[in-house]
Amino acid sequence: MQQMDETPFYPLARFSRVSRIFPHSVWREPGILPLGNYPIEKSEFSMKMQSQFHHQNVHVRRCRVLVNVLENLLPRNARVLDIGCGDGRIASLLSEYRPDLHLTGVDIHLRVATATMAEVGRRRPDGAASTDPTATLPRISVCAFDGVHLPFQEGSFDWAIFLDVLHHARHAKDLLKEAIRVVRQGLMVKDHELSRPFAGLTLQFMDWFSNVDKGFALDCHYRSRGQWSSLWQELSLKAVFTERNLGLYPFPFSLVFERGLHFLSLLKKSEMFSGRSLRS
Repeated sequence: MQQMDETPFYPLARFSRVSRIFPHSVWREPGILPLGNYPIEKSEFSMKMQSQFHHQNVHVRRCRVLVNVLENLLPRNARVLDIGCGDGRIASLLSEYRPDLHLTGVDIHLRVATATMAEVGRRRPDGAASTDPTATLPRISVCAFDGVHLPFQEGSFDWAIFLDVLHHARHAKDLLKEAIRVVRQGLMVKDHELSRPFAGLTLQFMDWFSNVDKGFALDCHYRSRGQWSSLWQELSLKAVFTERNLGLYPFPFSLVFERGLHFLSLLKKSEMFSGRSLRS
């Protein structure tokens, strides 16, 4: 069976001309795009504008698309663990549309905005203003973890979801094993795949652009479609649903940042791994 390479994929290290595009002062390490704070005041302003552009043109749409997919896949009254929940926006939106779900989030970086949702709650996922200016999205329970070990007992949840998390995990296989341990049914994974020329370079830029304001560096471990399939097989996971045309980006950005780079898969635990039959 093919062995997974956990070495970070840094395509920019192979293109010296890229350094001319980004000022040298904002690079955290050689060959890695910056994901921390800019050191000069003017760059901080640029970073704020960049973050605002991403939020208005990408993040809101991404939340809406993923929530629409997840709300149609998750069974009623399911207990769901959002691993790497970030600020909790997607889980809270999902809880609003599916109040029957029981959602819990975990992340290695607990943020002030996590699960409060006051700013997002005044707007719908499609960006339209709510008629109630004081409306807030439902809170979700969020706790910290070390990036590998989940602080829950075996079978505590029905499903776990990973939304653009695994390609940042240094020990993705160990984290997946932990997720399999704490769920009874399976996993839902949204991530990237290397399936076209310059895919790694494009994904590296996307990750930098969307995370530049977070204040911490991120590793990037991109995989091909075959590597993902090998990983699922190794962990006795069966992909029963996969969608690659998600519509995360509006035209014309979709021509560059969408085609052949994204997938969302529903993965069920096999009887071999779980030791018991799966229920539909």
